[in-house]
Amino acid sequence: MSSPDITTMLLAGAIVFAGHLVKGVSGFGSALFAVPLLLLILDVQVVTPVFLLFDLTSGVILVARNWRSIDRRLLLLLLSGMLVGTGLGTWVLLSFSHEILKRVLGVLVGGWAVAMLLQKDPEAPSLDRSLGAYLAPVSGFLGGTLGAMFSVNGPPIIIYLSHVLGEKQTFRATLYGIFFADACYKLVLFTANGLLDRAVFRFALTLAPFLVAGVLVGSRLQQLIDEELFRRIVAGILVVTAVMLLI
Repeated sequence: MSSPDITTMLLAGAIVFAGHLVKGVSGFGSALFAVPLLLLILDVQVVTPVFLLFDLTSGVILVARNWRSIDRRLLLLLLSGMLVGTGLGTWVLLSFSHEILKRVLGVLVGGWAVAMLLQKDPEAPSLDRSLGAYLAPVSGFLGGTLGAMFSVNGPPIIIYLSHVLGEKQTFRATLYGIFFADACYKLVLFTANGLLDRAVFRFALTLAPFLVAGVLVGSRLQQLIDEELFRRIVAGILVVTAVMLLI
């Protein structure tokens, strides 16, 4: 990748800060919020590897803190589908143009944002564990495919886990575990296919202070902000972003 100019760098930094502020408040959602905005100013083959490096860094910390709470059975079931999906998503990332992938993401983000706006209060788990076991590989496959293409592997996996896990700590820990495992696998695939180079590492390091600041500010806001109102504000921003990606 060529070195971005100072304006692009500052815009990217502001978007990374905002995305990780969202993560600090909600526990997830940094890529879902930031990646669509970053694709308006940067190529998808730059944005996705940079967020992979971010996911690896945060994943080490989050898994180390929460590994005892991970539902290991569900983690393995999700991974069985994710291994295939991540391989497919990497191939798509390398094979299709930035404009096509940007529009695909616009459709996906728009749908997810509308679902967020329509969603009522979270419900108790609604899937039987035996049925959930069959759906886990499907969820992992979809998450792996989207994660390799856009670093947005969250929606299919979050939807699935929210329907089979009721305990909040187990839900978050299992989510952290699957995201980190997927990031490790993508590291191998992206390196083998030349998507990670020194320029990407330098760019990620430059943006890292914005990431840290966003997480710290978001963590403080978590105690002060109405989470339902915040979720709707984020969803509204995503709707606007989806339209911009599709134009």
